[in-house]
Amino acid sequence: MPTAAVRAESSPSETFAGQWQGWVCTPTKTVTAYWTVKGMSPGEAMNWMIAHPTPGLTLSRDEPVPVDEDYDAISMGAIPAGDNLQGIAFTYARTPGGSAIRAEVGAVPANAICPTPPDGGQWGGPGEG
Repeated sequence: MPTAAVRAESSPSETFAGQWQGWVCTPTKTVTAYWTVKGMSPGEAMNWMIAHPTPGLTLSRDEPVPVDEDYDAISMGAIPAGDNLQGIAFTYARTPGGSAIRAEVGAVPANAICPTPPDGGQWGGPGEG
């Protein structure tokens, strides 16, 4: 997390109530955590994370987002190499004076059942909508 991030015990943004990661495998072990970041827009917080990726995970974005855009919320995923059905879905939301970050972590146990996507499609990874 950005150095100015402060852990929040509960969701610091109503934006998070209207969206979430849909994990397709059953079961998927999940945990969610929140942070607030004063003085950083959602784009700035995401760009910090792009510049400082979670070790061992591949980000769904590798180019910074324009910070002059007025994002209410923006998301990005971080996945283990070659496995897009588990990882971390990060969502960055605008708050008064800064932003909030939600990290939804999903881990797929070896005994999980992962359905085949319909019509030869492909499941999106964490944070990919």
